[in-house]
Amino acid sequence: MKRNFLTTCVLLCSCLVLISSCDFNKPDHIFTRAVEKMQAYQYKDAVTLFDIIVRAYPDSELVDRSLFFIANTYETYLLDLPKAIKTYRTILQRGPDSAYYTASIEALFRIYIAGGNKNMREMALLISRLYTNPNNKYNFAKQYILAQEYLQTKDYQQTRVIAKQIYVHAKTPLWQQRAYYLIGKSYEQQGNLAMALLTVKEMQKKYSKTIYAVPIILEIGDIFERQGNLLQAVTMYRKILNNTEKQSIYYQLTYERIERIRLRMRYTNEG
Repeated sequence: MKRNFLTTCVLLCSCLVLISSCDFNKPDHIFTRAVEKMQAYQYKDAVTLFDIIVRAYPDSELVDRSLFFIANTYETYLLDLPKAIKTYRTILQRGPDSAYYTASIEALFRIYIAGGNKNMREMALLISRLYTNPNNKYNFAKQYILAQEYLQTKDYQQTRVIAKQIYVHAKTPLWQQRAYYLIGKSYEQQGNLAMALLTVKEMQKKYSKTIYAVPIILEIGDIFERQGNLLQAVTMYRKILNNTEKQSIYYQLTYERIERIRLRMRYTNEG
């Protein structure tokens, strides 16, 4: 009992130190510090700081973003899927107006697919959420999920057919960018990197601020890195750094990859 009490006190003191070092009048400062913790590979401290924003500033515009960072950190870095799932679901509970609503559904869908058949019920519920999303007036979400299923089964041609239908009939830039993403992703997974890059260039030409090009570029860079084409990989990664905010999760992921390649090349030269 005494040991547990002392452990609790230590944890509380650690949280108080983190909280006292933040300016409670400026949640954006806390967010910046959290991102810095991410870049320093101090993921647990980063989660604590993001959580301060969520709890202390429930009306801040950074709450949804902080929740998404927390969920992604649990999923990608801390490998705590139960907590990642719980946080993604918290975002869904905040409603379809959240900028991270659809991204959270897609993340949960990704986790459930990896979990196999035992998660089919949860997947069905997620699809139901998309169908009933009042923002999806033309039910493009149903087509998008169907295209993703074709992508999962490596039916790349059918993926592109549905994606092109979404692009033609959707009048909103959001769904058109998602259609581009599916097309580029299908080419990238198929191994046709030239067409994937061409799709990315077309997307960026029409939507200069699009975030949907970033994951494709990142994965193409990963392919080059696995192949040993380190200079080509760095070229891809730098495209992301030059066109992404430092507070973006993709900036952090890319920054870590470039640092990894630098270490790899240094050890190779020294060896």
